[in-house]
Amino acid sequence: MAITSKKLQRVIFDIMSDGGLHDLSDIKEQIQQRNGWSYKADYTEGQFSSTMRRFRLDGTLEQLERGSYRMNPDVLEQHKSKQAHEMEQEKEKKQTQEEEQIHESEENESATVHQTDEDFFSASQRVLHILKEQYMYLSKQMKGRTVDSLNEKDIEMTKIIWKLKNELERILKENHILTEDSNP
Repeated sequence: MAITSKKLQRVIFDIMSDGGLHDLSDIKEQIQQRNGWSYKADYTEGQFSSTMRRFRLDGTLEQLERGSYRMNPDVLEQHKSKQAHEMEQEKEKKQTQEEEQIHESEENESATVHQTDEDFFSASQRVLHILKEQYMYLSKQMKGRTVDSLNEKDIEMTKIIWKLKNELERILKENHILTEDSNP
């Protein structure tokens, strides 16, 4: 896998930004450890040498002795300031995004709760309406009937139906669906 010089420059810059003293073999070893890039297999001697030369010439690196380098303290300070500034901007951006997400989530939750309340109310009204219809039907069917008028087989079933009718009446009155005027 061929590595571009630009990528190699970024990796070497990152290695050197610890402010420590590094010799060439240490830099190559760290490139291998950090990125899995092998010297000569993934990048050439020319790429490595020209990157180191460029960093020396532009003042990014200082050569303290033959083959030993460290990042220029001024460049290192600028790099750290830039990193701190970028981290602060990233933190502010993340905080703004989180606040927007919270606000959006609250709006969605409010709309959902409102819709759920409406749906529940609507569904409750439909159920109560159906119960009222069933109550009215049972009331008409049971009108004028007494247990005495039934055969023994139907007496238990009729008692259950009477209890159901009375329970429906109670529920409908509690929910103001059935009034004394609307009783059949």
